[in-house]
Amino acid sequence: MKVRKIVALFIALAMVVMFSAKNSEAITLTLPDVNFDTVGMPGGGLTYNASSGLLNVNARLVSLTMPWNVVTNPGGYVNYDMVFAGSSSMGGYTTGNFTGGSLTIVDGSSTTLLTGTFISASITGKDGSNLGYGEARFNVTGGSLASSFICGPMGMCGGMVNLAFNLSQNFSSTMFRRDFTGHSKGDIAKVPEPSTLLLLGSGLVGAGLWLRKRAM
Repeated sequence: MKVRKIVALFIALAMVVMFSAKNSEAITLTLPDVNFDTVGMPGGGLTYNASSGLLNVNARLVSLTMPWNVVTNPGGYVNYDMVFAGSSSMGGYTTGNFTGGSLTIVDGSSTTLLTGTFISASITGKDGSNLGYGEARFNVTGGSLASSFICGPMGMCGGMVNLAFNLSQNFSSTMFRRDFTGHSKGDIAKVPEPSTLLLLGSGLVGAGLWLRKRAM
């Protein structure tokens, strides 16, 4: 009976992984991983200009995690900007959608680690609160880490930015009509390749079937 439960669990996990392959931009499973924080960096922070619709984040580089190494406080900075495209409010939450803009990551030795252009981004928070979270998808265009990012058949390399922040104003349906500032921290990582996730799902199914065969 216990073996049957284990097999069922493996199959369920495989189904989740294969489903996630269709929505790979929503998860981060792979390295490298770049962590940043606006706190402690002169001139750092998150700013939004309502007139231009430009949101900019200027942060210090906190850590860089690679398969063979983890570098803490490597110096350098993370800078990115994106352009406001519209907002929506539903169920007591407000979301701002952004597009365009660019991303640059430079380490303490002035080496450009990554550059990219944004495809889409969003920031969401509970109305009446200044705390929120964000997610963005970008194409990698250059930098010493570019080869570490998975490229698709058209040569486009993808990555994700995940962030948490607090702002100088509360979320509301009208928040993007005026300027605001804030602090932000988060991580930047590559998007898992769907085929890799499918292989992982197949491996889980195979392991489940093997366990079942052993029990018979």
